[in-house]
Amino acid sequence: MNVIQEVYDWNNDRSLLDNGIDVSLEYSMIKEELLELLAAETRVDVADALADIIFVALGSLSKLTQDEQKVHDILMVVCAANNLKGKDTTNGKITKPEGFSGPEGMIEGILNG
Repeated sequence: MNVIQEVYDWNNDRSLLDNGIDVSLEYSMIKEELLELLAAETRVDVADALADIIFVALGSLSKLTQDEQKVHDILMVVCAANNLKGKDTTNGKITKPEGFSGPEGMIEGILNG
């Protein structure tokens, strides 16, 4: 079983997919995990917070899409778009090259497909 399926099933088993996504609720849960990351004092705390952020985000995508495959496809589209970005990390963040086209169009196709 993969992590996307695990998180999707976890949310589905608890009927959390039934009502779709409540962006305010998802925001508050992610914010709580980000605050946990900010307060982390050990590598274990950091790892736990980051994993919780991923878990909540995957659950949020599951609620939005109502489809495990769409969650996977959206993540792959975002990865592909990120692979098109440059490698300049002077400021600690990867920069978008001139003329960069984001994944939004592909994501729309996945959501509507």
